[in-house]
Formats: sequence, C-alpha cells, structure tokens
Amino acid sequence: MLKKFTALLLAVFMLTAMATAQSAEYTGVWYLLSIESEGITINPADMGMEMIITLNDDGSGMVSSTDEEETPATWTLEGDVLTVVAEEEPLSFVLNEEGKLVASIEETTMIFDREPPVAGFAAAAEVAAEDISDFDGTWNITMVNAYGMVVPFAAMAESGLEDATVLIDNGVLTAFAVTSEEAGTLVDGKLMIGSSLGDEYAQSVSLLEDGTLALNYMGIIFYCEKVEVME
Repeated sequence: MLKKFTALLLAVFMLTAMATAQSAEYTGVWYLLSIESEGITINPADMGMEMIITLNDDGSGMVSSTDEEETPATWTLEGDVLTVVAEEEPLSFVLNEEGKLVASIEETTMIFDREPPVAGFAAAAEVAAEDISDFDGTWNITMVNAYGMVVPFAAMAESGLEDATVLIDNGVLTAFAVTSEEAGTLVDGKLMIGSSLGDEYAQSVSLLEDGTLALNYMGIIFYCEKVEVME
C-alpha cells in the first residue's frame, strides 16, 4: 500500500513538474516582432509602434500597445494552443520551432518574441550630386517613410500606389504615372522640381551614399534603388 501511495505521489509530482515546465515556455514578456499580410512583412519598430503581452504564472496577464492604456488579460493553455483574452477578445497562439509565439487572424500573421524588435531600415546619408545627369535613370521604389512610419512600398498598394517605377531624364521626373511640368534644377546637390500648384507640391530628389535615391514629396520620402538596364 505504501509503495502504491509513493508511486502515486511521484506520478503527481512528475505531472506537476511537466506542467510547470510547459507553462514556463509561455510565461514572461512577449514583444510584437513582425506583422505579415499578403506576402508583406512590416517591422513595428520601423513604424514607431510596439505591442507587449505579459503572461504571469497564475494565468493573469497584461496587453499594452503604443498610445494605448494597459489592458488586463487572462491566458490558458490547451495542448499546444495558447489563448490570451483581453477585453473579451480571444487571440490564439502556437509556439513555433524558433520559440516565437505566432497568431493568425484571417490573412494576417503576428509574431511575438522574447526580445523587442529593432528598426530594420535606416536610410543612408545624402551626398551632393555634381551634375543634373547624376539622377538620370530608371529607379524602383522600395521603402516609404510616411511621417516617421517606414513601410515597404508594396504596403502602399491599398492606397492606390502600385507603380513603383520612377523615371528621371535630364531633370524631368515621372512618378505614379505623372510627369513633372518642367525640368528641375540642381540646387545644393539636390534635384528641385517646382509645381504650378505651389511650393507645398514641389519635389526634391537626393542621392544617397549607398547608391539609392530619396524622393521627397509633401513630406513623404520614397526610397528608390536604381534599375539595371540590360543593353
């Protein structure tokens, strides 16, 4: 009888230890690492955004995000599915092979990690052009800085911006299917292109140290890579 009782206690202890070890995989602080939708990956650090989920040992938690108050949450674990509930809205996660929490909502995937993300894009320094012809060529928009929020250009498709091609020929610029009314001029190493609509619609183009180009239009900066033309 004593042996059976001891064996039972040992079994309970082992199950408790396994459950505790499993829960330890999930408890702690998780940071939103990336958002993926329709083949486009957005780094929240590039957007000046953050989302943090804290999971406590007792099943309580907290969800916080940029410019929002912290929201109390609860969490449960059933098999390999972690469910976090905040403001009565459940969100389910699985732990992938890399130890990251992955949640899918319709066509959007959110990935959380133990460490906060770091900005993945940094524009190179500007360099002064020596001649207006330095801007000539076919360029392809890759990234967009919209008032401090940096996203891949592909993410702008929903707003109607789909054509990533920029053409520059002797100071005349064509972008988004619109050609500048007149050729720009070289001012302090930049290509300055005026507009009859007023100065706020003027465009400036700068060359960057890494061979890319920055097109500034109404405070939105479009970063472009030069397209190699096959002869």
